[in-house]
Amino acid sequence: MSGSATAPVPGEEPNAERVGARVYRALARRSWEAALALVEENWSQLLASDVTAIRAVVSTVPPPLLDADGRWPRVREYLAAVPRARPSAPSHARPTSLTRVIVLTDHARDAAREGDDRTALLCAREAKAAYASAPSGERDGIGADLPWLLLTWGAAELASGDPLAAREDLTYAYSAAHAVGAPRVALAAAAELAWHHALDGRAAARDEWEESGTALLHASPQDTPVPVLLRLTRALALFDALALDAARRELAAARRAARGRARDVEILAAMIDAKTPGRETVSAGAEAALPPAAGRAGELAGARAQLLAHVGRVERARQGLDAVAATHAPSGRARRAAVNLARGALESAEQDAHVALSDLGRPRSAVEALVVLAAVQLRRGQDPARTFLGAVAIADAHRIPVALTMIPRGDFAALSQAVSPGSASLAALAAADIRFPPDSGAAQLRLTPQEISILRLLAEGATSAHAASALGVSVNTIKTFTRRIYAKLGVSSRADMTAAAGEHGLL
Repeated sequence: MSGSATAPVPGEEPNAERVGARVYRALARRSWEAALALVEENWSQLLASDVTAIRAVVSTVPPPLLDADGRWPRVREYLAAVPRARPSAPSHARPTSLTRVIVLTDHARDAAREGDDRTALLCAREAKAAYASAPSGERDGIGADLPWLLLTWGAAELASGDPLAAREDLTYAYSAAHAVGAPRVALAAAAELAWHHALDGRAAARDEWEESGTALLHASPQDTPVPVLLRLTRALALFDALALDAARRELAAARRAARGRARDVEILAAMIDAKTPGRETVSAGAEAALPPAAGRAGELAGARAQLLAHVGRVERARQGLDAVAATHAPSGRARRAAVNLARGALESAEQDAHVALSDLGRPRSAVEALVVLAAVQLRRGQDPARTFLGAVAIADAHRIPVALTMIPRGDFAALSQAVSPGSASLAALAAADIRFPPDSGAAQLRLTPQEISILRLLAEGATSAHAASALGVSVNTIKTFTRRIYAKLGVSSRADMTAAAGEHGLL
């Protein structure tokens, strides 16, 4: 199934319009009345093609609501007399088409564990296509394995940057797992969804799925481990609330039990390190180039770039983002907008911010993009109040004040004057000890006339000896001034210095 809103869900006929999936989504949102209405309106259709959706309603909707309607006790009696989907047949007994579904899904899971997101996604999509094309009678052979299949497909889609299809499959997996009595699959699906919504900054959805996962965890045997993604969700919620020390402790617990989710751990670690005052250490991993990728690889590239920019290495941050295709996605473009602002490249920052704002369904990237855009307007002498107020309103609504700190502190302080008291985000930031990115964009104001003269000679290709001769100073003096120029521009090579100087209007 593709991410299209009209694509059929596995296990349903194309003309069924995904009634079962709509039921599962309603249950996941705790919209009990909506779930009941869907079943009542589509009883015959669900009875013929998706009895598990009816079972999910009976097992999930609070009994008082069911008992209030005399028809539902009779439905319970009927379901008790109808056999549940039989357990999956051994692979050798399944039709060839279903054996292929299982094998492809196994390949998707193994590829995901090895960090090969592209292969995982391709195998997951092929498995879904094979499942959807199998005759309905043969699909019954999947039985209780369906929640696991959906979970694997959804996780592969999330990691590879297909969130719409992923949310559909994971929500379906969560409720279908309830229906067939597979609480661990339901727990894993809830954790995936909680972490996904947390990264995007949707606090209400994050909290709902985190609560669902916690409830399942409390109902599980005592030896059931807390899913890593559930711990990361809690850590990110603490980070968003500016409780950096508590977030770091929860992150440490997640790191000890990472088991194949190291990349997710590193995403949050980079985000926390970027905002922690005094943490100047950048790991070798943060410097490493990532292959062009989307999804979680893109999230990691963005988090690493954010960390590099916050410790003053803005040119390295730009290089890292430019090498990753995920910067075309809203979250990546928002981070690149912040990096370009820190470099003083206002036009590039503005362009990236507008691209990021093309998807307002991701509150975190929307706030980051809006606050960068407001800072650009401020520096150009335009009125930034409306833009900054929009950023603050979204940050308040989704409880992500940290997203407002993607601009230098001076810009933030000037913009905050345009907001009347009452913002929860601004009040929280006023009381927090959190790091803002340095303002490398103002570097040209701190360059001395002699530094500018040396910069221009070097940018034209002069050697240190030639520059020394032209200015009547020693070669050591040229080298000393060159180091100062590099530090002020946040670069580490002559090529980067020339590029940065051009963007700052120094040449």
